[in-house]
Amino acid sequence: MRMQIFRLIVIEKNFLINKNMAIRLEKGERGAKSIKELLECASKLESMKSSCKTFDKSDSLKKIKLLLERICQTSNTVC
Repeated sequence: MRMQIFRLIVIEKNFLINKNMAIRLEKGERGAKSIKELLECASKLESMKSSCKTFDKSDSLKKIKLLLERICQTSNTVC
């Protein structure tokens, strides 16, 4: 079970990095330097913000509900 959770975390981490929604951080001074460089680069932060908005799924429940309602209406089925 722990190994499955670890694999899921690695997959999620890599997805976020590959889609420009996160950066890879190392421990110690190198990680701190990466954060400082990121905070000093407004264009990189704006790019990451835009990527996050593109993949935002916070309204997915609402969209699923609307889809189900449309299916019920078009199929004349009691839902």
